[in-house]
Amino acid sequence: MSLPREEQAVRLLDEDPDLAERLAPERRAEARVRLLARAVRLPRGPLAPAALDRDASSLHGLLLLDGLVSRNVRLADTTTVQLLGRGDLLEPGTDALGGRLVPIDVAWVVLEPGRALPVDDAFVERVLRWPEVVAALFERIAAQSARQGTQCAISGLARVEDRIETLMWFLAERWGRIGSQGVVLPLRLTHETLGQMLGARRSTVTLALRQLAADGLVQRRDDGAWLLLVPSGDEVGVADRRGGGVRFLEGDLALPPERDAPAPTAPASRPAREALPVAGALDRLEARIERMLAVHARMRARTASASAPSSRDGASG
Repeated sequence: MSLPREEQAVRLLDEDPDLAERLAPERRAEARVRLLARAVRLPRGPLAPAALDRDASSLHGLLLLDGLVSRNVRLADTTTVQLLGRGDLLEPGTDALGGRLVPIDVAWVVLEPGRALPVDDAFVERVLRWPEVVAALFERIAAQSARQGTQCAISGLARVEDRIETLMWFLAERWGRIGSQGVVLPLRLTHETLGQMLGARRSTVTLALRQLAADGLVQRRDDGAWLLLVPSGDEVGVADRRGGGVRFLEGDLALPPERDAPAPTAPASRPAREALPVAGALDRLEARIERMLAVHARMRARTASASAPSSRDGASG
């Protein structure tokens, strides 16, 4: 696959200042000037990371500067999806695991156009002068792994409604924005994509979303974004206008800021869970899910002979 390479020279720490957090001021100033990199544009559609570098054999990965990319892993007739955005790292090929007994296919898709830095031999040679930046990159990889593990745990919830609602709040920690009615999640996720992220059929997701909308918990906006509604009695922290550590997508995917709650501007490296003004609502959501799971377990014990699957039955996913 051959993609047009629109390149521009950029300063790494201007594009991704969080990588400089560990640097002392004097070293940060030097690194800002010397750490130059090539930014390549990622057009919407299928992506072959190795095709973006002049020498594919020296490419170790891509560092996303903006945009949205999905990592699609296919096994037999099942596909799972992981979303990657600003600051995330992509492996260069589709066979990162090497030899294996479980045959999987990995495909990358650019959902929203963006830019990325090829992490090649030249990039690594420059960055090695600043071990603090290397450590920050390793922390990024660890954070990605933790998010993927959390998504896997969410997909194990029994009720599909619980999976969807919890996943959306989880995504809102990174991409959410506070609005007058709740939290806006500016990701145009289709029912099929949600199903692939959660291990559920598209039709099951559709039924579950209808129930969540009827319960006043999740709504689809006319612009394709999702609105997460806080249950009565839970207040969205619109009064706290200091912002938080939530990243917002740029370009086409970004939605205009809500009038009564400007988009947060603090660095994304601050723990989003602590910085998000709706942290209290998230804690209450977790408690509510725990209560629902306990009730669900008791109901299953009493109705073990029930065989009719529904959107509330994890087996239907």
